[in-house]
Amino acid sequence: MGNNPTNSASKDFLVTFSENVTGGGFSNFSLTPSGVSGATITNVTGSGSTRTVTVNTGTGEGSIRADLADATGIADLAGNAMTDTFSGGTILQVDRTAPHVVSIS
Repeated sequence: MGNNPTNSASKDFLVTFSENVTGGGFSNFSLTPSGVSGATITNVTGSGSTRTVTVNTGTGEGSIRADLADATGIADLAGNAMTDTFSGGTILQVDRTAPHVVSIS
């Protein structure tokens, strides 16, 4: 959510399920970082069909993807347990390098 690329210390990923669900907390989500170190999930909020996963973007430059790595404990309101994971979401680009002049003609 928000600007991509970012230089923010914290960013949110919006997770949208196909219907209202229960569950969907810290233990269900993981990060796939590349080039950044120390990126962590700091909060998971929401209800119904959406969750917001708040991420500390760590240090360095690169990318971060939030994944649903484990569906355990997530179910629809009828009690049907979710069984699949998801790793095809938005890749957040982390850019902390300020621009500079490369030439003046």
